Amino acid sequence: HDLAHRRYQAASELYFVARTFAAGLPERRRLFRLGIETLLAGELSGAALAAGREHLGDLATDEPTLRLLIRTAIAADRAGQAEAARYYGMLVELAPLRGAIVEEAARFNASIGDHVAAAELFFAARHRAAELADRRRYFRRDSSSRCT
Repeated sequence: HDLAHRRYQAASELYFVARTFAAGLPERRRLFRLGIETLLAGELSGAALAAGREHLGDLATDEPTLRLLIRTAIAADRAGQAEAARYYGMLVELAPLRGAIVEEAARFNASIGDHVAAAELFFAARHRAAELADRRRYFRRDSSSRCT
């Protein structure tokens, strides 16, 4: 059993090494995903979480990669849920005005019992939406005064 685990780990490491030589974001994302999925195929969810942290690098601002890590962390175990919440936070930082992402993150935090984090996300989203509405009103008013 231990030998099989080492083979999955070695195979995933090859994907992560190959990622360093990959040209372009799609190829780096694909190799990262394959490295994580290889560990998951070997039922090494803890190792997959650790590899995600270790090899994330420039993919920390890539939405599909963050979603992969969220799914990986949720599937891992109770300890992985805290990590999933962290990746949700990174995802919200990428797209703070995308209500669906903020709502998804708030619902996840509520589902794991972190109601404070869920409420903070909800109120931060409402504050950002109000700021955006104020900016839109300002620019609409400003542009209409120039047209006359």
